[in-house]
Parts: sequence; C-alpha cells; structure tokens
Amino acid sequence: MAGNYGLIDNLTYSYNDKNQVTKIIDNSGYNAKGFRYANSGHSQDYTYDDNGNLIADKNKNISKIEYNYLNLPQRIEFIFSSENKLGVIEFVYDATGAKLRKIVTQTCLNPAAPCAPTLSTTYDYVNGVEYKNGNLERVAHSEGSISKNVNTGTFEMEYVLRDHLGNSRVTFSDSDNDGIVTSADIKQINHYYPFGLNMEGNWNGANGNNKYQYNNKEWNDDFGLGWNHHDWRFYDVAMNRFVTIDRLPEEQEQEQLAPYHFSYDNPIIYSDPDGQCPTCLTALAGAVVGGLIEVGSQLLENGGDFSKVDMVDVGVEIVKGAAIGSGAGLIGKRVLDYGGEAVKASFDYTTSEGNKNIFNDKKAPGRALTDFAVNMAGGKLADKGAGVLKKAASNASEKATVATQRANISRRWANEAANSGNSVRAKGAANLAKADNKTAARARTQSKALNATSKVIRSKPAQVVRGATLNRVSNKIKDKLPPE
Repeated sequence: MAGNYGLIDNLTYSYNDKNQVTKIIDNSGYNAKGFRYANSGHSQDYTYDDNGNLIADKNKNISKIEYNYLNLPQRIEFIFSSENKLGVIEFVYDATGAKLRKIVTQTCLNPAAPCAPTLSTTYDYVNGVEYKNGNLERVAHSEGSISKNVNTGTFEMEYVLRDHLGNSRVTFSDSDNDGIVTSADIKQINHYYPFGLNMEGNWNGANGNNKYQYNNKEWNDDFGLGWNHHDWRFYDVAMNRFVTIDRLPEEQEQEQLAPYHFSYDNPIIYSDPDGQCPTCLTALAGAVVGGLIEVGSQLLENGGDFSKVDMVDVGVEIVKGAAIGSGAGLIGKRVLDYGGEAVKASFDYTTSEGNKNIFNDKKAPGRALTDFAVNMAGGKLADKGAGVLKKAASNASEKATVATQRANISRRWANEAANSGNSVRAKGAANLAKADNKTAARARTQSKALNATSKVIRSKPAQVVRGATLNRVSNKIKDKLPPE
C-alpha cells in the first residue's frame, strides 16, 4: 500500500506573454513528494533564452543550462549553497542529436569550507549498450535488458511488462534460474500519475534499477533533475511540460497548443515518442517508410518492375506504418483495425493509366488518422519521403548491426551457462540470440528494400505517386468504417 501522504500537489501556474511558465506555486503545504516548491521569494522561478529553452529553475537549484545548436542541453549546473555543493550534468551528442555520453560531477563551491567529497560518473550510450565509468552496465533488448543485479553485481536477464503507451509497469527476472517467476523475482513495479510522475508506495521494489520507465524513456534524476529524455527534448514530469519548444509547432494537429505541451495534453491516449509533435512527424515517417519498404520489397521480388507493384498491400503498410510510428496508443490500434480496410476499399490502381489512384478526399467522421494515411498513399506528402527514406535505410542497417552484436553477446552467455551446467539460463540466452538474429535479418532486408526503392522513387514511378489524385469519394470506405 502507498503511504498516506494526503494532498501532495495543488499547483498554480503563472505564464508570460510567450506561454512560458515563469512560476509555479504549490498550495498544498506538502513539499516532500510530487512537485518540489522551493518558495524562492522571487517573482520568476523559470528563465528562458531567445530560442525558448529553459535556462534556470530555482525550484531545482538549477542556475544555468547551456544548449547546443540542436537546442539539446549540453551542460546543467546546480548550486546547493547550504551544502557548499556544485553539481554538473554534461551531455554529449552526435550530429543527429543521438545521446552518446552523460557525465555527472559533484564538487565544492568553496574548496576552503567543509563539503562533500568530489564525485564523477561517466555514462556512455552505444546503440542500446550502456557503460558506467567504462564498465558494461546494460544491454537493451526488445523485451527489457541484460542488466546488473543491484545486490550481487552480476548480470541477469530482465524483462519488462509495458502498457498500451509503452510505459514500463513490471520489471522482473528469473533470479534463481528455476524457470519460474515468483514475487521474489519482481525487481520493480511502476505506477504513474497521468503525466508521468511516479506514484510512491511499497510496490516500487528495492531490487530494481530500471531507469526506462514512463513512455519507456530514460529517467534522469541526478541532483533531483527529474527529467525524462524523449530523444529530441527533455520532459519535466512534475511540471507536466517539456523544457524546450516543439520543433514542429506549426503542424496542424498542434497549432492551438502551447509549444511546451506533452502528448496533446492527453497522456491517457497518446504517448510522446521522440519529443516532437506526438503523431505528426513520427506518423509521417512511419507511413512513408511503411509504404516504401513494401514497394522496395516487391521490386526486389519482381526484378524492379514498378507496374507489378500491388498498391493495395502498399496502402495497408502505409496505414500500419503511420499507426506504429505515431505511438498513439489506442488511436493507433483503431487505425490498424479500421484503416487497413478503408485503404483497401479506396484503392483503384491501374497500371495502364498509372496516375489514377482513387482515394477518399473527404474525411470520414472521426477518422483523421485514416484520412492522413490515405493522403500519404496518394502522394500528397510524397516530397518529404526522400529524406525519411535515406535515414530509414541507414537506421535499418544500423539496427541489423546492433542486433547481430546482441546476438553474439547472448550466444556467448548461452555457451558459458551451458558449460557451467545452468541449462535454464543457457536456453533463455539461446532464445534471445535466436530472436536477435531474426531481428538482424529482417532489418537487413528492410535496408535493401529501402535502398532499392530510393533508386526507383526518383524517376518515373515518382511521377506516378505524385500524380495520384484525390478527386472522388469512395462509398466503400463508409461501408467499411464502423458508425460513430
């Protein structure tokens, strides 16, 4: 059961004329949990630079935040005057914004006065493999990770149960290798308030150290930071806002929202996969990639003859790609359920006329994502596909390499376990290696398909896609969609 904390937050927000939060007051009278109100006495606790990036937070003792050219934080400084302590978090990224390293240091503000010992910890991130001070700490896999046991320091397979939004709910392992998971094998349980703040209680578990929690994003709690890293932005779960503006604020889906909003202010239905418009870019990328991978795969099979491409299958993959790419939870599932049928019903592709794909240009009631996917199929957004295509091919190739590396690690562990007579662990590691090998093979195929498509899409077939029209409403779509 949870502790009886009563009301932990009763927040009043103040904003400036740029829709930036300048101060938050907690009227609950309870400051030990939830939002930590410093009651600084200043009229403004939050300060921003000209790009809209948060650069100071008095409630968290953050005195300065420096950003790189991608508006990603690269240095965060904390001043704890009463403890004579200076805390610094530094981030290193590659040119695309992928995080490579985090360095956490603690020093004295005044070396002549008594203070805590100097500390420094370096975390390295290499395609799902993480190191701490140069030592292997964690290897991610699709169902969890291979991580160090916080008590024994030995590595073990950890698995995570996630909800419909990708939030980690239960982290467990088979610690005694008996092939049975009991309550003793549960490392960590997470329950969340709607916007991601962890509920506290004796369910959390003392044996877990899974930092990938809400939306399956890394939780950064050094010096009380309390930020989730959502790839392109960092999200403050206590403040319920990102600390920098969305890179896509003018997308139609979010024009009416503040550029710091999280998941359309509707976290029960939506997740925010990469810190950008929750379903805009990611759905676009998913739709383009989903459709083009299918095109490329068919071209590989038929020798490059575009006239033999089955556009019905391509359309279904576009809808699936948009749904998966959006990370939109229940909405994504609804597109999968109904969108595929809608696109099948709306396709009227003929190789002789080429450019006559008939789609629904009138939104079916309540089916905005379905309409979006159909527009994608019609080439309405095809011009953006080339850049996504090139990046997707590279990502698929990289994914294949990483999966192969993981398979090799798991295979080595399987051999070691077999040699030591631990048949249960050997079997588990062997199964993981098999799954990673399948992932690698699939990613290699996708990369080849994308590369094949990229060669074709720039020439005559590109004209076919761009020439697709949206000039007729298909009654079949209405028949396939359920009533509102």
